[in-house]
Amino acid sequence: MRILTVWCWSSESKATLYSGSHLHHLNAKNSDNSLLQVPDEALQQDDIQQRPYHIDFGGFAIVDGRCAWQMMNGKGVLFGFAIPDEARHWLPMAFPSTLQSTITNIMAGTGIAIRADYRRVAQPQHVTTTTTTKEKEQVKTTSAANSDRAHDMASNQSPSKSNLDSHEERMDDI
Repeated sequence: MRILTVWCWSSESKATLYSGSHLHHLNAKNSDNSLLQVPDEALQQDDIQQRPYHIDFGGFAIVDGRCAWQMMNGKGVLFGFAIPDEARHWLPMAFPSTLQSTITNIMAGTGIAIRADYRRVAQPQHVTTTTTTKEKEQVKTTSAANSDRAHDMASNQSPSKSNLDSHEERMDDI
C-alpha cells in the first residue's frame, strides 16, 4: 500500500466508501479543495460496492488512499500518509509564514516530511508561543485579537518562502 488515509469523524457523521474502487482508474480530476473528485459514472462498475456508514458517536477509519469516498453529513479530519514518491505529487498545504519555524521544529527529527507552502498573511489569525522547561515543551496558540504581538508579527514578516525544496532531500531519506 502506497497511500493511507486516516479519517477522524465527528458524531452523527454519514459517509460512503466505495469498496473495490481502489482497483480501477477512476478518471479523478482536481477539485477546488485540493482533493481529487471522482465522476459518479466511474463508480458504476459491477465490482465496486457502495458501503454506507453511520458514525453515530464519532470515530476513526484507516482506508487505502485510492478508495473513493463521499461524506454526506458531519465533519471529518483527513490525514494522508504516502511514501515519498507519491507524496511528491501532492499539492502543498498552505500555512501562514508565522508558523514556519514552529512546524519546522515540530517535524525535525521525526523522519516525516510535510509538503507546506508558507504564505505571508496581512493579519495572522493566531499567535503561537513556545515555552521550554527542563521537563517539557509547551506550545500555546491564542487568537490574534487577544494579542498586541499579532500586529508586530504581521508587519515584521519577511517574504514567504516555500519549504518544498528543503524537504526534497528529507523525503529521499524516508
